[in-house]
Amino acid sequence: MDIIKRAPDFTKLFPTQESFKRAHGDVVAMSDAMLSGDVKASIKALREAADPATLNKAQKTFNMRAFAHELLRTSQFETVSSCEGRIANILITVPSTERGTISARNERHYRRLISLMGGNRTYTILCRPSHIGAIRTWFASIADVQLNFAYSPRFDYSIWAQDAYVALSGKAGQSLLIEGVCFPRFDDMTIADDLSAQTAISLIQSYLYFQGGNVLTSCDQVLIGLDYVWKNITRFGLATQQDVEHEFEAVFGRSVLSLGSDMSSDTYAYDLFRQGIFSGYGNQPLFHIDMFVTPTGIRGDSGKEIVLMGRPSATQEVLGRYCEVSGVDGARIDRYFEPTEQLLSAHYEVRHLPICLTQGDLGGHAAQDYYWLTFNNVIHEEHGAGDKRVYMTTYSEDAALFGTDRALRQDLEDAAASVYESLGFTVLRMDGLEELAYGLGSVHCITKELYRIG
Repeated sequence: MDIIKRAPDFTKLFPTQESFKRAHGDVVAMSDAMLSGDVKASIKALREAADPATLNKAQKTFNMRAFAHELLRTSQFETVSSCEGRIANILITVPSTERGTISARNERHYRRLISLMGGNRTYTILCRPSHIGAIRTWFASIADVQLNFAYSPRFDYSIWAQDAYVALSGKAGQSLLIEGVCFPRFDDMTIADDLSAQTAISLIQSYLYFQGGNVLTSCDQVLIGLDYVWKNITRFGLATQQDVEHEFEAVFGRSVLSLGSDMSSDTYAYDLFRQGIFSGYGNQPLFHIDMFVTPTGIRGDSGKEIVLMGRPSATQEVLGRYCEVSGVDGARIDRYFEPTEQLLSAHYEVRHLPICLTQGDLGGHAAQDYYWLTFNNVIHEEHGAGDKRVYMTTYSEDAALFGTDRALRQDLEDAAASVYESLGFTVLRMDGLEELAYGLGSVHCITKELYRIG
């Protein structure tokens, strides 16, 4: 079973804890140096020279990324909400197998999602030209649906439609994808280019480094995992975390809240990253916040928006243990989620969902590895007045295929469904997504919400 892991290779990036500490220490030292008067003056002069409004006509230089940021600073685009309104246009990317076919398991996931979401919306689909006939059959029983196809016959992109860009929408209904400065996984960096060439979706490239799964939009803010804020600090004109956050705010059209903490001096945390229990660049326990944070768009008794956060301690309440793996200090692992909860609690009412660390080889279909069963990585929408729906991850359906504990997964699914139902959501359960969890993703990761209404 060909499963593409979404996370960066932490061990390759930081082979020793000293290299991990040094990388974070270098950022602090460079940030301090960039705040000196001479360096600030030099950066100011360079920024003015590169500003499209003061372009040096004699040199005839031009920087598209700088132009894109200036355009977005003055535009009325903003990030598509992760929780408000009905999803009017949703993207899926359908990769090809080596035999030129659609994976049967991928097709099963798409079919279940489409049957649950139904019509009264547009589905934008990137695929091989030879796949269009088969894909049309997925919608045979769906009424009031528009299909926008874009073709990519040459590139090997992945199922993870969420990550290579962030979706923005304009006041007049325009859809725009903004790409980060680089995206190293597979050929996914070509997806937005093919979409913009063949559909009405616009494309801009950013100077900033980010990935879509590490960016969520609540009612009032953009939530960004600290990993990718940290990756931008000390780049040109971005001396501090505050500089980076201000630039994200200008580009995304909303205020920004960074989530995470520096774990570079924590030996135990370093070991968790090395083992693959934790993932990312070292500032958040899981490499994308969509794995453990879910804005709901619902106001709690406090008047604040409710955000659901995955905590191993919530798993302990359901199962009587923190995780499915023996010999792991689940209580200690749970504490690494606390800094993110504290940051969220200053702005939101935080409630918990179970998130469960497991280890397995998918019944011999993959290498033995750690992964997380998450119920945060969902899609939800307001389908009409008082009709809130969540398309929720499940795992129990494929327990026999992957040799996993069905009862444990069923208990977690039921507990997560109860949390969503307590907030007024109708819970629509996806099929078994264990192999997506093994790849460090789930249903939110294989889609991209391009436009919402309401």
